[in-house]
Amino acid sequence: MVGFASITPSLQRPAAPAETAMPIERPKLRNLEPIPTQVEGRQMIALRDPYHFAEQTVLVPEEVFFILTLFDGQHTVLDIQAEYMRRFGDLLFSDRVRQIIEQMDEACLLESERFESRKKRVEVEFRAARIRKSSHAGAAYEDDPAKLSAQLDGFFAPPDGPGKPSPQVGAKPVKGLVAPHIDLLRGGPCYAWAYHALGQACNAEVFVILGTVHIPTRQLFTATRKTFETPLGLMHTDRRFVDALARSYGERLFEDEFAHKIEHTIEFQVVFLQHLLGPSAIRTPIVPILCSS
Repeated sequence: MVGFASITPSLQRPAAPAETAMPIERPKLRNLEPIPTQVEGRQMIALRDPYHFAEQTVLVPEEVFFILTLFDGQHTVLDIQAEYMRRFGDLLFSDRVRQIIEQMDEACLLESERFESRKKRVEVEFRAARIRKSSHAGAAYEDDPAKLSAQLDGFFAPPDGPGKPSPQVGAKPVKGLVAPHIDLLRGGPCYAWAYHALGQACNAEVFVILGTVHIPTRQLFTATRKTFETPLGLMHTDRRFVDALARSYGERLFEDEFAHKIEHTIEFQVVFLQHLLGPSAIRTPIVPILCSS
């Protein structure tokens, strides 16, 4: 679950913030997702980090959000004060602007030395890990193995689902499959219809999973050699297959590997494959490749 932090709406002169080694004079907001929401009847903006470098989603009132729209790396603190006065006809103390800058920087939502340090640390840790741990269990689907199995069975159950899949003698083996990548709570039965066909006729020795990536990447295709872990266990990546791709495509195949840490599209397919294959899933490898536009 993502946590929430709130930046207070008060625009009165605050207590002087602690001194920092290098004050940010021209703050620049990172690429964030602003999500309108209401908290206790008040309109707020939730600022979500699509890359998950920030540990919390930050809630700000609309007047603070206006200030943040001026965090473009061009406006100085004085410029921000002047723009606020023009918009609202009210004073905005420089101490308050600096307090907001510090709060946003502490949350790793600004392009700054603090953020770059955290980004580097998180990326190094992920690159060194051999296992890509589930990042959506407990939110998009159950995190308890038994509850997850029951949840997936429910997606297959009529009337919305196609029924429990079983091998069909003489059925033509499935060569490819187009499946959803929406969260399971909303699209579960749609997944079930796709994987029902796979359950009827499948003799695959390896599954190549091409998943949409939802964050900007520098390369069109991004692979990983990591083993995928979900509440249903491990599903190994065919490292020899990936190595062969890398020899042809080049090491740029891993330039955006961090995207695999947070992307859900392949994780959701792995969950359904594990459920469909049962105990044999641990012996059936995948080739996880994220695809950009």
